[in-house]
Amino acid sequence: MESDLHRVLSDRSLSHHGLIDIDEFRFYNSKYGFQQGNELLKQISSLTRQYIKAEYWLHIDGDEFLFSTSKEDSQRFKNDIFKFMQVVNNDLGVSVSIGLTKTSHMNKPIAILSKLKSNVLLAKKCGKNLLCEL
Repeated sequence: MESDLHRVLSDRSLSHHGLIDIDEFRFYNSKYGFQQGNELLKQISSLTRQYIKAEYWLHIDGDEFLFSTSKEDSQRFKNDIFKFMQVVNNDLGVSVSIGLTKTSHMNKPIAILSKLKSNVLLAKKCGKNLLCEL
């Protein structure tokens, strides 16, 4: 999986990347059990592919999902992400925090991933169930 992550983040044709983190996933797993937690991950993965139009989607770690696209219409892309967030919250009863970044100023996969993680942490710090792009 790490090689897939490196390959996607190294692809210069992909200009927008996003990182989804399920809010309070450890609590969800503790409350409902490992099997229900795995089912939630599958549902989130399915909804990600359904709502967020991207070239790549990866389940990269525990409760984190990466998506990457070359689409330049960033407002439409963000609108799709907001729809996804609303469906996840309404249909699954959980929230997600999402970090976005454009890669025009970054060329190293580790820098892109670091920026995505920082943006997710900022979204969580500001109240969760938010999208952060800096």
